[in-house]
Amino acid sequence: MVMKRCRGPITRDRSIRRFSAIWVVFFLFSVAAAGAQPLALLTRTYLKKPAKASRRALLAYARLHAAQPGGALALLVVGAGEIQKENYQDAIEHLRAAKAKLPLIADYPAYYLAQALYGAGKYRSAITELQGPAYGSPPSPLRSQAILLAARIYLDSGAPEEGAKLLRG
Repeated sequence: MVMKRCRGPITRDRSIRRFSAIWVVFFLFSVAAAGAQPLALLTRTYLKKPAKASRRALLAYARLHAAQPGGALALLVVGAGEIQKENYQDAIEHLRAAKAKLPLIADYPAYYLAQALYGAGKYRSAITELQGPAYGSPPSPLRSQAILLAARIYLDSGAPEEGAKLLRG
């Protein structure tokens, strides 16, 4: 007895399997292409909705472009996002790496690093990091914010007179 193969309409099970296979291929392609996405798009996505997937995509971009400034900028964005989530230890790690690779704009990673150190309760380290943005030459666009953060750190660390002196000077 010879059985003929039925070529009838696709059943529900077959269509689900086909859809699942297409979804897996699409997912693998999108993960592989994450390094090819422009940094601006990844940054915009992460800042709009800081989800784990967009964070992983930025970190993948940073790994792929580790020798280029774009990789350090991705670390800067991830570090700033981790400060908002109050994940200070990871922020400190990423911002230190970004600061080492971005000497021309070192005041930005230094300011965010000081915020992370302040959040982690490391006041002295935070004040040290703020020296560049607050007093560097040429003056940083973050100068006023850095001075306000330093005054807040002095206030919280029990030295309000130092904070007041900083704000007056």
